[in-house]
Amino acid sequence: MSQKIFSSLETFNLCMHGNRGCLDISNLIKKTDINNAYATEATYRQYSSFNCGPGINTLEHEGLTCPQRVLNTQANILQGCVQTYITNVANDGLNGCKYGQDLMNCWSAPFQTASCRRENGVATWWACEQNKVFVKTTFPSCPLACDEKFGPFFGASANWLDTHHKVVDGEHWFKMPDTVEKHGNELVTVDGVWLK
Repeated sequence: MSQKIFSSLETFNLCMHGNRGCLDISNLIKKTDINNAYATEATYRQYSSFNCGPGINTLEHEGLTCPQRVLNTQANILQGCVQTYITNVANDGLNGCKYGQDLMNCWSAPFQTASCRRENGVATWWACEQNKVFVKTTFPSCPLACDEKFGPFFGASANWLDTHHKVVDGEHWFKMPDTVEKHGNELVTVDGVWLK
């Protein structure tokens, strides 16, 4: 993350003078579909409510090296996690909380398995928390939580990495959550692919 992004967001907010009406969901869906409208709002909140505040402050205090390395080297994994979430919510919004938990788990996995020393837990918490903010924009009543040491990998998600992470010839592989596709009026679950 860059100070340039935070500075630009601050300038944008000052320009809006607290009048974000044009970015309300009701106005956004006039120009795009509801899923893109929520994704736009969620991304804005992710930065304005977390990344440019407690998120960056925590990372700056604990160390940015590990999270930056994961963001740079695992971008395809992180993008796959988000794309799977968007597809699943678009096709089966009634199970949004499950897909939100999947997103938090998936996006946090590369941070949890990274070869970081003291930053590991903080980086995993940061990855989890920013995605929790993203999901709760669309599904505010979802019971999502992030542990400061384990991120989303506790309780029902404690063993998620056992089935969604493997090391082959020294390379980390991550299994994307299953994707829900619409075939006519039916929802069909497709096994998630492995990415490295």
